[in-house]
Amino acid sequence: MTNGICIEGPYGEASPVGKYNNALLLTAGSGVPGIINHAMKLASREKPQNIKFIWIQKHFKDLNCYFDECLNSLQNSRVIIDIYLTREESLEGANLASGVSGDSTGSSDEASLSKKEKGVTKTHDTSTLPSFINFKLGRPDMEELIKKEVEGFGGGSVGIVACGPPIMMDRLRHAVSKEVSSYTAGRIDYFDEFQTW
Repeated sequence: MTNGICIEGPYGEASPVGKYNNALLLTAGSGVPGIINHAMKLASREKPQNIKFIWIQKHFKDLNCYFDECLNSLQNSRVIIDIYLTREESLEGANLASGVSGDSTGSSDEASLSKKEKGVTKTHDTSTLPSFINFKLGRPDMEELIKKEVEGFGGGSVGIVACGPPIMMDRLRHAVSKEVSSYTAGRIDYFDEFQTW
């Protein structure tokens, strides 16, 4: 009988997203290591660049293992972080790892839903959650998301890097292809870091 070992990685090395005016990083499920690595590397560079990191995850508890060493390191950087939680109904009482040093303003009354927007619920509970992360409940519509984020950059080249489950990646490729054909304020390039075993 033969025993084997599988080594994977390194993550976040292949895509030249640092060369663009704007970087849009998207991930879901187990695709987060490479994409969060991109965010951390881009945050440490001095090049002026708009950086948006979007993470789609089922449950809040799944974020904890990434908080202290990854997400918390982005706290005072120029990386804007949106996290969509697809199977949570509320953020009330949610708490990330103990090392949170973000603002803690707000009250539990504000934890209730503030605005429903095409299947995505925005919440504003900052009583126990770090204020540098925008938490949203629900699954984003990929076409709307890509259009909104690309337009939000305000022009210039856009590098989009993504890694996630096959269905998300299919929807994302479709959304990016539609946006590429209508974007006139610069160039859009898409880098797929889909992992296979």
